[in-house]
Amino acid sequence: MSFFNLSSNSNLCEHAIDTKSCLTHVSEVVQGSTLANTKDHKLSTLISLLTKSTTHIQKAKDTVNVIKRRINNRREEMALNDCEELMDLSMDRVWDSLLSLTKDNTDSKQDAHMWLSSVLTNHATCLDGLEGTSRVVMESDLHDLISRARSALAVLVSALPRKDHSGFIDESLNGDFPSWVTSKDRRLLESSVGDIKANAVVAKDGSGNCCWRWVYSSGH
Repeated sequence: MSFFNLSSNSNLCEHAIDTKSCLTHVSEVVQGSTLANTKDHKLSTLISLLTKSTTHIQKAKDTVNVIKRRINNRREEMALNDCEELMDLSMDRVWDSLLSLTKDNTDSKQDAHMWLSSVLTNHATCLDGLEGTSRVVMESDLHDLISRARSALAVLVSALPRKDHSGFIDESLNGDFPSWVTSKDRRLLESSVGDIKANAVVAKDGSGNCCWRWVYSSGH
């Protein structure tokens, strides 16, 4: 599929930080030379993107396990263990998102957005914690996962340009984000990996549950 046909027949990637990468990811799962610019087709494309992303997450996890067997550095091993846990969580969140996208209600779509944002956070957190040999080996795979997570978020934003009475409304985008996309999420979609770090905030009750927050190097 040519970028010309893809870009001229769809606004799927209009909110992507890297339009070329987003179009590449979409072209991997879309059949035919054109895209129908409809909500159903966009959601179908998003579901295909997410399904394909699970194979890339599993591939990265397999690489983590290979590295763990070959290194003799406690600090690197701990970071790899963290990555493995984050990848397991990301896999669960992708499948949760896929399930939620099959439901036609506002809450389920908001859940999908939250979960896919957490997937992006997890990948960036994993990369941020790696060093030495493990980072050299894993960096390419993790940048690919980050890129794919961003593409999925961009397609989700494009696929949901309206709100119903409790949420979505009709609005003209004109190349901008829908009004329901928060300023924080806009920065998340627009920022580069080097501009953001993910910090974990552990629950005060000691349960081990935590919430992820984005800290921007610009201070926002």
